[in-house]
Amino acid sequence: MKLDHNLKSMPLVGLFGGAYDPIHNGHLMIADSLINKLKLDQFFFIPTGISVNNKNLTSANHRLNMIRLALTNSKLNVSTYETDNSLTRKNHIPLIRLNTSLKKIMLLIFLSWGVIIS
Repeated sequence: MKLDHNLKSMPLVGLFGGAYDPIHNGHLMIADSLINKLKLDQFFFIPTGISVNNKNLTSANHRLNMIRLALTNSKLNVSTYETDNSLTRKNHIPLIRLNTSLKKIMLLIFLSWGVIIS
């Protein structure tokens, strides 16, 4: 896949939400593949604050630390926005706030199958 990139003056930032309980090699392989194929400048894992399935999650701090330990690429980052604000992935407010706070950045939002069917 190649993006028609007349917008290359804008950094490309990927956002990938999920529970990450735990983060695993599949998540990391997806992120690395998207960074390489789409030439992303940054990629953010966004762990959910509250489970959309009422699943008991490992504490947010523990999941954030697991993600930080797993980051192997300098373009990989973790966002604490949803965990800090006890938000779920179904809450669109984080994206609206993020979009209004960032200027001249193209956001690419990646959804997992779990998000699509829930």
